[in-house]
Amino acid sequence: LDPLTDYAVLFPRATATAASSFASSPPDGRRRAFVILDGTWRQCSKMSRRIGILQTMPFVTLPDGPPSSWGIRRPRDQHSLCTMEAAIRLIRLIEGPGPADAMERAFALWTARMLFVKRKTRSPEPT
Repeated sequence: LDPLTDYAVLFPRATATAASSFASSPPDGRRRAFVILDGTWRQCSKMSRRIGILQTMPFVTLPDGPPSSWGIRRPRDQHSLCTMEAAIRLIRLIEGPGPADAMERAFALWTARMLFVKRKTRSPEPT
């Protein structure tokens, strides 16, 4: 951990606050960083409770948005996102559309190619 960095965990706990409240500009000389857990919902939930250092960090959640478009796995509910979708939404919230749009295009291409390999689509290109 960097003592000049304020960390927050992106995970939708009941006690989580809005990521936008943490995303504002940090005080001079400080930085903000987000920890994004990756795995199934069950694995991430366990990580959020069992990794000790995470207990010292605030938990933040994303605002509601469109449903997941990943299509590789079925989400557990209509608000669930895969890790990359959550990261893209966080970047959009903090950095704006430019970096987020570039990430979204790359993710759409990767998703299309995964679906093609799994024979769920006829084209390896996003629609």
